[in-house]
Amino acid sequence: MPVSNKRFITAALPYANGPLHFGHLAGVYIPADIYYRHSRLNGFESLYVCGSDEHGVAITLSAEKHSKSFQEWVDQWFVEHQRLFKSYDIQFDAFGRTTSKIHEKNAQDFFKKIHDNGFLKEKSETQAYCKNDKMFLPDRYLTGTCGRCGYAEARGDECPNCGAWLQFEEIKNPKCAKCGKSEIEPRQVSQWYFDLPKLAPQIRKWLESQKDWKENVRNYALSLLESSPERAITRNVKWGIDLPAPWTDPDKKIYVWFEAPVGYLSNLQEYFEKSAHPEGWKDFWNAETPMIHFIGKDNIIFHTIIWPSMLLAAGQRLPTNVPANMFVQLMKKQFSKSAGWYVDAEYALNTFGVDRMRYYLTTLIPESQDTNFDWMVFREKVNAELVNKIANLFNRVGTQVLKHYGGRIEPSLFASHMPELKSWHERVVSHLEKFEINLALTAIVELTEEANKFLDESKPWNLVKESKEKALEPFARATGYMFSIASLLQPFVPTFAARVLSNFSIPLEDKDLLSHLYRQGGAKWLQGQGLQIKSDANFVIMRLEQAPIDEEIKKLGALKA
Repeated sequence: MPVSNKRFITAALPYANGPLHFGHLAGVYIPADIYYRHSRLNGFESLYVCGSDEHGVAITLSAEKHSKSFQEWVDQWFVEHQRLFKSYDIQFDAFGRTTSKIHEKNAQDFFKKIHDNGFLKEKSETQAYCKNDKMFLPDRYLTGTCGRCGYAEARGDECPNCGAWLQFEEIKNPKCAKCGKSEIEPRQVSQWYFDLPKLAPQIRKWLESQKDWKENVRNYALSLLESSPERAITRNVKWGIDLPAPWTDPDKKIYVWFEAPVGYLSNLQEYFEKSAHPEGWKDFWNAETPMIHFIGKDNIIFHTIIWPSMLLAAGQRLPTNVPANMFVQLMKKQFSKSAGWYVDAEYALNTFGVDRMRYYLTTLIPESQDTNFDWMVFREKVNAELVNKIANLFNRVGTQVLKHYGGRIEPSLFASHMPELKSWHERVVSHLEKFEINLALTAIVELTEEANKFLDESKPWNLVKESKEKALEPFARATGYMFSIASLLQPFVPTFAARVLSNFSIPLEDKDLLSHLYRQGGAKWLQGQGLQIKSDANFVIMRLEQAPIDEEIKKLGALKA
């Protein structure tokens, strides 16, 4: 078991072929960011590493369609994705790309090691060939009907409906995605294959030992392992990483699914290459450091079977946990850019603000089952919890303490309810350590409800009319709640939490102090320093009105018609 105080946290490499939507954010990148921020604040030396997945047939198809070179196309999305992540307060330590030189070398090294260790074999296969375009049709260059479930939009290698891996022969009514014609014939071509069946017994034993994993993820992975055929790791394509010598072939590239996960290592190494400690990556890659992969359901097979098999075959360490999430739907339908059934994530952020968007998306993290983005629920959830319960608590207590006490509460007034605040903190941290992000946020909301209940029962705004001294203790307790809630909200809504803590005169540049506040739920600081609210403090988050929500629903309604 890992014993290091370090954590190597990754999120699935976004595919550089189009915009990201709420499903990507809530399913992968926000939960990974919350866990990363929690880990750092909780005293772990953590790195959050991601990067752009920049090879594959889908990219070449899109680039050709838009009359751009392959490199120009991925360059565009490399920039766009980073901009979106930053706007949603998703904070990577390293964000690399699979077109980098260091990644090319690593991918080729994996090929060599796995070959030399006896897990690669070259064999002939039947592949679709378009007589019109005079080319083999790997993966998404071939479309047709799934021979297993009958889905009409299956791809050459998989069915997005039933999830099956498909061979060319299983595609009914095949067509070339490039020219749209059915002039397809089977031809023999030689490819390199990864011998997954040889590694399956070890992977099964490893999966069965992962008692700390989400049960649904482990069970799903074990069910997928029942059918783990040899899988081609090369393709006759123009865009990708060359096979290493002596196997270099001008017509072949390393298949994207094989080389993409190696990007975790490549991006980690590149991060340290640019630092004063170029060998520092080894401390995060060794087996004592937890390596945690945040992914969506569609990536479970790659991160629980194929990638671990590659690591085993290459003699490398294995992942520690794969807290995969399910899917997020939009108004009970699957997100679809091609059908126009999606919401521009950047537009939504500019319209509704990062605090509201990030808060609601956090409540949608599909930890064990699919969830649904609903515009009406968005408004209700944000107004009921973030505005009415949390921000309103801060605002009504903060203004009263400023008005009657100059914003100052002395340390001695916090002693009586410190154990309670510490208990809430321990509860939140316990959930996050188990990747129960929904429950962690729910606990913070319940702490807020506890604070509001206390205020409604003690009514300090009435007591202060009789005596400031009588009202001081309940106001102190209320500000203690506020401070603890703000400290605990740091991983979830970092912009709002930073604003609140700044209003409490906390220097945000002091990262050690922020970590200290989080680990203690603010309790120890209050006992030692007391609390000073700034005279210009602003805790307000405006309520969401119905009009802009109606406008968003109207846009989707036009698509339904």
